[in-house]
Amino acid sequence: MVFFSGKVLDTDTLNHCISIFWGHLTVNKSDRPPALNRLMEPGHGLSPSMKAVQCWALLKYLPLAVGKQVPCDNVHWLFLLHLSHLVDLIFAPRFTRGMVMYLKDVIEDHLQKFVKLYSSTWHVKLRPKHHFLVHLPEIVLKSGPLTGMSCLKYELKNSFFKRCAHTICNFTNVCHALAKRHQQQSVFYAFGFTY
Repeated sequence: MVFFSGKVLDTDTLNHCISIFWGHLTVNKSDRPPALNRLMEPGHGLSPSMKAVQCWALLKYLPLAVGKQVPCDNVHWLFLLHLSHLVDLIFAPRFTRGMVMYLKDVIEDHLQKFVKLYSSTWHVKLRPKHHFLVHLPEIVLKSGPLTGMSCLKYELKNSFFKRCAHTICNFTNVCHALAKRHQQQSVFYAFGFTY
């Protein structure tokens, strides 16, 4: 998203392109990202914050939504496309040994481009999650594709508990109240009721 710092696109144009694109999209309608308020400097995220599936959908479909407005030689745009390719490769449903070696090279290229583009200008440092990328090829070789190890469903369960904790306002025994609410929801769903 940092390619906007070079005044390639403003937030109004970006939001317009995204709304038009998601208006025609029939897949991932529920993962539509919210309209962006402002684009912050690299390393500070987006505003408003999004769920993991919304960020993933934005990364997946942003090249299609705004690709016409961005110059092909913009280094930040090329970095975003490289990141999108890396994410697609990481979540591939099957791997061969050659693909794992290719994944290792793509991760190395990604980290080098990240350091080159953002550490000198904006003083953005590599974080532990960047280091974890280095170990993904070994994990794929030992455990298989990463699609079966996704934790997005657990993130959805966390959002249920956060919503419940916010609405029940129980300050004495939060864990008991959340467990009871979760059991009630499970029973209601088992018998076909909506909670």
